[in-house]
Amino acid sequence: MKTPNKAIEERLEFQLSVHAEVRQRQRGLTRKDIDLIQRYGEQVDDGWVLSDRALELARKEIKRTLQRLDHLAGVAVVEKGGTIVTAYRATGRRVKRLRDGERLGQRYSSQLLH
Repeated sequence: MKTPNKAIEERLEFQLSVHAEVRQRQRGLTRKDIDLIQRYGEQVDDGWVLSDRALELARKEIKRTLQRLDHLAGVAVVEKGGTIVTAYRATGRRVKRLRDGERLGQRYSSQLLH
């Protein structure tokens, strides 16, 4: 199961020079911090800066994202062989079953693929 932070972890593919690693540690910055600055910062000639304007835009985007996630709570998306076959609102009991690894019934999933 992918964790919610997996998207951030997957973006940590940049390389740091030895100088950057030393400065990063001295300044108390993590790789995730750098990723957030790249994601939400304002791109400038030399890289990115998390300006006040960029920070305000990031807050608005994150707020909209959180509101949308609240709306989508409990929605399940079923994928089979790289194809999304259905999406539905799962009840609390169904969410538990999904977490426990229960698959859709064979009859139901074969109907979706036809």
